[in-house]
Amino acid sequence: HPAVQAEFFADLRRILETGTKHPSFKGIVMHLSLHSLHSFGSLEAGYNDYAVEAFSRDTGIAVPVNREAPTRGKLYAEWILKNARQSWTRWRCGKLAAFYRKVDSMVRQARPDLLVLLPMEGGNLYGNANYTDRDFAQKQLAEMGLDLHCFSGTRIITGQTVFPADHRFYSDRKMSPTRRTRRNR
Repeated sequence: HPAVQAEFFADLRRILETGTKHPSFKGIVMHLSLHSLHSFGSLEAGYNDYAVEAFSRDTGIAVPVNREAPTRGKLYAEWILKNARQSWTRWRCGKLAAFYRKVDSMVRQARPDLLVLLPMEGGNLYGNANYTDRDFAQKQLAEMGLDLHCFSGTRIITGQTVFPADHRFYSDRKMSPTRRTRRNR
């Protein structure tokens, strides 16, 4: 939303004004989790009036949902995922790419050697039957609203990460019953 972006860019300007004076300042890190100000997180999020109206305006795809319905977010999601999933995903990727390109531009203008880092915690990694598919990461990122092809020519660095607690939580699930028993002694 433009009002949220205005606040974010005002904060970014303040950070850059202070940070660029210090040689130890190397750039901006924006952690992208499932619930993040800077990412949609997954295809389960982002079905609000503003986003759906912008999608319709930009793509010409009308979403036939009553704007007065109390459950319209759910109805938007159901209709879009059934009828316009690919267009919706591409549109979201384009919107976020424009946002991150602006971040990159501001950071570069502040000091050309600075980087923008986007460690991503999103994606349904554990227990996902498609985890070994060749394009699994690309699909997960697209569902978050990120198409890495849109970042060419920038100094944006991306990477997949997990919640630190995931290492502890999921480590027991990967152990054999014998090993788990020995560990709990």
